[in-house]
Amino acid sequence: IPLAGYAYQWAAKLRNPNYGWFPGWFALVGWLTGTAGVAYAFANYFAPYYNIGTSKGIILTTTIVVILVWAVINCIGIKISSYINNASVVAELIGITLIGVGLLIWALATGHAQPTSIIFHSGGTASASLSAFAISALMGAYTLTGYEGAADLAEEALNPKRSVPRAIIVAELISSVVGFFVILGFILAIPNLKAAQASSVPLLYIMQAHLSPIMVKVAMVMVFLAIFACGLINLAAVTRLGFSMARDDMLPSSKTLRSVNAKTSSPWSIIIISSVISVLFTLWAKAELLITSVSSVAVFLAYGMVIWAGLTSKIQTSPKGAFSLGKYYRPISYAALVWIVAIIAALTLPKINHNAGYGSLVVIFLGVVWYYAHVKNLSKDKR
Repeated sequence: IPLAGYAYQWAAKLRNPNYGWFPGWFALVGWLTGTAGVAYAFANYFAPYYNIGTSKGIILTTTIVVILVWAVINCIGIKISSYINNASVVAELIGITLIGVGLLIWALATGHAQPTSIIFHSGGTASASLSAFAISALMGAYTLTGYEGAADLAEEALNPKRSVPRAIIVAELISSVVGFFVILGFILAIPNLKAAQASSVPLLYIMQAHLSPIMVKVAMVMVFLAIFACGLINLAAVTRLGFSMARDDMLPSSKTLRSVNAKTSSPWSIIIISSVISVLFTLWAKAELLITSVSSVAVFLAYGMVIWAGLTSKIQTSPKGAFSLGKYYRPISYAALVWIVAIIAALTLPKINHNAGYGSLVVIFLGVVWYYAHVKNLSKDKR
């Protein structure tokens, strides 16, 4: 089991490096745009809350500053990143969960705020169409793309053959179950639906309506810490993927990109380049929805290609002591492929998501061009 650059390495080992280039490329783009998306989300809440400003220019500037801070921390080393990430996990599980579940209990017990029908009816704000489903599905789809970060950082984990798959599964279970009730609590506790829809920071609006100022400040610190840590680890993951591909000379200037700082043991070159690309993409997209949509589509393309590589590979056994789905592997894999096709369609075909579709076509085109210009002609000894 390769322990770095999951999408590229897994597909390359299961099939061949030429095949591995494409899921590696899609995942690389997904992580780079995803890092920009997380930074944009952070800025969109952080700047207004601390009265820095609400203009597009202020949000973009804050986004860029956050990405650069992540770059500096990652250049220092992975240990400080892990400390921040661990603190954010504790903050989310304890703080945000208590607030969301508390709001849910309050709403159900008192009968105040929104009726439960708000979950099933649009209230005239949107039609129950494929477009509405695609937009609402984006949050779940985008969240899912963060879990394989554990695979990208597996070289720096203990007993990764068992710990990484289990970490992904446990994280998904906790996020889906706990996250559902937290979101449900916030929805039912909306004091005024039109005011919440008009707010650029609806979650903050809901908390301010029900919590004391001190509790709101504490909650927002936890929110900012969680989003900040998410982007920090995103950048760490994409740099490990890029480093892995550069080791096999798959990327432009691979010799430079695979450089490692002797003192901090961090791949500083790929960290800097990845940060610059994320900044440039932010300046080009200038919209969180477009950023996150392109990121999700690219990563799900990588998922599908890795799963297909596993299904069609001659290697059909797991290393001793490794996690295994056993007899459920093939049916789960086929079901996953069907789901991936459906989610990519939902994220690209509706009219409101056409820009994400066009952006994804550009990503595919660039990947094909570089494949024929460089990857296809690489000799085996360079890999």
